[in-house]
Amino acid sequence: MKLSVRVGCSGSYVVETTDALGVEEIGTCTFHGYKLSLVTFTNNAARNNYVCSTCGFDGSTARGVIERKARQFGGRFVAGDRYLVQVPNAAAEQSVRDALG
Repeated sequence: MKLSVRVGCSGSYVVETTDALGVEEIGTCTFHGYKLSLVTFTNNAARNNYVCSTCGFDGSTARGVIERKARQFGGRFVAGDRYLVQVPNAAAEQSVRDALG
């Protein structure tokens, strides 16, 4: 199932062009009034490298570690199996977590 469907924003989802290594698809959508960026990856190692290419993360690095590192760089993400959802604030983060179960 597409990530935009799982989040609940497929009606406003717009795919963007990217040539980022390991990225399957990237796009934006509006969810409960928040603009989100959704990125899906070929595997979790590609997801982790997207957040920090110099951190030495691999496919088994815990998603909480990935989320904390993203915050250090000024981003806020919900990380899951082969995806990242960039959110603007804590309220949007919780809403996305709730939507993804």
